[in-house]
Amino acid sequence: PNPNLNKQFWNEKQAVAHKDLKEGFGIALKINCLKYRFASTNSNDCPFTFTYWFNEGSIQCELEFNAGQKRIHELKGVDVYFNFPGTESPEVKSTENCDYEVSDGLFKWATPVLSEANPNSNIEIGFSSKVTPDDIFPFTVDFKADYNFYKLGVKTACTLSDSNSLAHEFV
Repeated sequence: PNPNLNKQFWNEKQAVAHKDLKEGFGIALKINCLKYRFASTNSNDCPFTFTYWFNEGSIQCELEFNAGQKRIHELKGVDVYFNFPGTESPEVKSTENCDYEVSDGLFKWATPVLSEANPNSNIEIGFSSKVTPDDIFPFTVDFKADYNFYKLGVKTACTLSDSNSLAHEFV
């Protein structure tokens, strides 16, 4: 919780207000006040699966959109990164629905969109037989969605004294 926000006001009215109710927020002031956590053991809650196979210096990776989940309809810019030994020269053997970049010991596998209409992305990369899974693990996965996981939003913004609506933006 943000120490500058009034927790009691939130509990009573489900509204965000300054700790001192007489004080207002500045114009165009960005307020980091929302924090949420999602935990689940249900695989249908995951927007996609990432599968990785290692076989004698070669890796196969697959991203698959989970059409069973109903929270996120499209993922944009799904990027998978991993480091590899600088003495290696990765050889991309096959790709589906992706691009890639290799530079200075970093491999980036980029999938423009994952959705029900475009549900898979695959890549196979060859290394020398000296490479082990520990040489390239862990992977980092980043993606963008047009909304947050819970589809949260701001209902309204208003002054406390007279409840007049104010222009607002949820970032």
